[in-house]
Amino acid sequence: MGDNHTVQTVQLAAVEKSYGRERAVAPIDLTIDPGSFVTILGPSGCGKTTLLRLIAGLEEPDGGEIQLGGVMVYSRLGGVAIPPEKRGIGLIFQSYALWPHMTVERNVTLALKEQKLPAAQIEDRLLHALKMVQMDEYRHRFPSELSGGQQQRVAVARLIAMRSTILLMDEPLSNLDAMLRTDMRTEMKRLHNQLEATTVYVTHDQVEALTLSDKIVVMNKGVVQQHATPFEIYHHPANLFVAEFIGDPRINLLDGRFWSDGDGHGVDLGFVKLPLDRLPDGAADKVTAAVRPEAVKVYLKKTQGCLEVKLEIAQPTGSETILFTRIGDVELTAITPGFVPMEAGRPLWLGIKGETLNFFDPETGNRLDHASA
Repeated sequence: MGDNHTVQTVQLAAVEKSYGRERAVAPIDLTIDPGSFVTILGPSGCGKTTLLRLIAGLEEPDGGEIQLGGVMVYSRLGGVAIPPEKRGIGLIFQSYALWPHMTVERNVTLALKEQKLPAAQIEDRLLHALKMVQMDEYRHRFPSELSGGQQQRVAVARLIAMRSTILLMDEPLSNLDAMLRTDMRTEMKRLHNQLEATTVYVTHDQVEALTLSDKIVVMNKGVVQQHATPFEIYHHPANLFVAEFIGDPRINLLDGRFWSDGDGHGVDLGFVKLPLDRLPDGAADKVTAAVRPEAVKVYLKKTQGCLEVKLEIAQPTGSETILFTRIGDVELTAITPGFVPMEAGRPLWLGIKGETLNFFDPETGNRLDHASA
């Protein structure tokens, strides 16, 4: 469907931005492959929106270079600063930026008319875009006559109609209700595929990041913590920040020590000693072990080699049940499939395997190299 030019690469070299003494984006080198869907993920104030605005040209970096599709659009040294409207990008923000005095139809087609496209082509794109966001019957309404969610869908429709090969999106679904969000998430991915676009998507919602992305860039305090596939980021987080930020319910973090004796080696978590095939490289004495709740196996009856724990809270979500358990002064979260009502206070037996753990240096927070990584 892309009736435009070739798919574009986005390249940043040593791009940085500060506001006074506040560093919003530390110097960053980032290459986004043509046609990929890359999500910039992080908590509020981590610099993700600033980074997107720098790529768009809405803000100017303090240094570095930005290339879009091989064209230099910003270079401090080269004195290049191409304005946003000449960068060939499609933009959508959390605040929808609709013209209040224009109908839905005019808001969607304004840029197309400025491009002097034939009327039939504009109408075709308008109908297609409104249909994709389920807004075809609202084309003659004004933004003030629409709900926030409907206004957001009009903004998405405008983006669809533009058919740019680089799409920049800043939390475009955050004002929608849960059901529509899920539907629109699917549409966003479909849109990206149909346009064969290179998409940079900003969100604080890790589910959006994990479901939509080819690669995720996790940021904190203006610094990239990890740039990898969703699988890598989920299963092999680069540091404790990434490990804790990604995953719901949160990952279990356990204090431990490595041991080695005539019988082999492993990790001692205080309440259990787990054997390991090998110790990670650079293993210090103390270690933080991390295990995802779904990697903890749950048994309702006493089971050989499993830990007896006390159930504190069971939270059925429908397709699974989250179990908050305790052993001594250690809390362990586990997940069991299905809707399983359980009484608090009952015993459960948990199985943890050494190969499901990631290990982190408690001092630096960085992941230790591990045989399964």
